[in-house]
Amino acid sequence: MKKIITILSLFGMFSSVQAADVSIYQHCNFQGYRIDLPQGNLDMNNLLRRGMKNDDISSIRVKPGATVILYQHAGFQGDTRTIRGNVSCLVDQNFNDTVSSIVVRGKSNNSASGVNGRSVKTAIFSGGRFVETQPRRWTEFGNDRQAKFSFIEIGRDDWSVYLNDNSRNVQIQIDLHRKMIGYGENNGAKRDLYRITSSTNKRLAPNLVKELKPVVLSLEQQCFNMVQNKVSYNRSGSKRWDPKNVKNLCRNTRNPSRTVSCFKSGIRNHGSWKKSVNDCRGGASVSKASVPKQAPVRPTTTNNSSGLRTINAGPIWNQADANNKCPKIAKRNNSVWTGQWWTTVQGKMSVCQVKSVQTRTVNAGPIWNQADANIKCPQIAQQNGGKWTGQWWTTVQGKMSVCQIQ
Repeated sequence: MKKIITILSLFGMFSSVQAADVSIYQHCNFQGYRIDLPQGNLDMNNLLRRGMKNDDISSIRVKPGATVILYQHAGFQGDTRTIRGNVSCLVDQNFNDTVSSIVVRGKSNNSASGVNGRSVKTAIFSGGRFVETQPRRWTEFGNDRQAKFSFIEIGRDDWSVYLNDNSRNVQIQIDLHRKMIGYGENNGAKRDLYRITSSTNKRLAPNLVKELKPVVLSLEQQCFNMVQNKVSYNRSGSKRWDPKNVKNLCRNTRNPSRTVSCFKSGIRNHGSWKKSVNDCRGGASVSKASVPKQAPVRPTTTNNSSGLRTINAGPIWNQADANNKCPKIAKRNNSVWTGQWWTTVQGKMSVCQVKSVQTRTVNAGPIWNQADANIKCPQIAQQNGGKWTGQWWTTVQGKMSVCQIQ
């Protein structure tokens, strides 16, 4: 009888191993000790109890349908890697011997209701809600229906929506798997801010959207957000202003973009931030800083000997929206954004001013994958006095690839 029980127990263990969706390994190529992981949030103490050593994992098997998030630090903090298939060596992910906590996910907990990171429109917590009021535009509202902050959606995956408030350098993650709102600053580690009590993939009824008051920043606050940590107050590139000086520059401004342009021109011309603030603050004339007046509507395409040109960007609603859209548009057009933008057709079309960038390719030997390119190309660009554009390709299979640099 004992033999039968032992055999059945072994069979049960074997079945459990076979059914595991995720297995982690000590060494590359699925060697060393192996630990099968259940679905859930597995912090370092949990992993240590299962036999894993901290910063000791080098390969992982993930069955179809499962998703794994590897975290650099305990408590689900630090750098991350999202894995949706087998990885024979985490060296390729630049994440070898780095794992301290893990999240294992199966199918979405919200799949039955149809609400997941791809479809959610509203996430409700005890103090208010996050609402997608327009495509890719979110607002945080309090329970009093007052708008608190506005965000641009920068991405989604099966579990989460990722938001940015560029004016405050704040990042939000609406995590429907963990049912938490995560909060981070300056692209640093996120901490749990609110627990999500419910969510929906339904858009708010039009009458409810009208009742919710949108975020309307004063001209002075818009000016402040355009300056602090973004505009240099000297020729050395220092951007961390004393807030009192920013407020002095922006006080009573009637055109934040023009005030900022005036100040930038003053720094270029004479380098004195005090003189530039005095010349440009409030309703001061832009001509004091030798900035030419700009026509209210500019041509949608402009080229000159300096390589400056404008590219249509669709409607740009504010500086935060420009900070999000213009760099991407410039990169797609092999250019860099100058920091300037303006509206050509109200509510329909704006343009970003960009400067063309000269690029060239440099031989890099064989590059095997994106992770290999991420390591080699920046080094090669630096050796050749340039900066990697993020582009690479193979010219001779298995023998030679090139990195594009500028």
